[in-house]
Amino acid sequence: MIKTALILALLPVAAGALCVDRAVFVEQLSTGHGETLTAGGMMGEDAIIEVFTAEDGAWTMIRTTATGVSCLMAVGTDWGQWERVTEPQGEPG
Repeated sequence: MIKTALILALLPVAAGALCVDRAVFVEQLSTGHGETLTAGGMMGEDAIIEVFTAEDGAWTMIRTTATGVSCLMAVGTDWGQWERVTEPQGEPG
């Protein structure tokens, strides 16, 4: 399900990018879509990527800069969480 309500709630935006204060994104994802922060990591030296997920498998990815501005990167369905594999499994082929 595309998050049309979220997108419309965050409009208007500058230059076609969907970017707002991080707190606005987090509030909309939490109250409007039941999504919570599930994963994240650094993107370069001045930004982080965060993935928010809901129990129904819906997910949203945002990029947040050091200034606290977040931009929508992607949305989707059927989020899955896998165990991290640190060593190859099985025998070499």
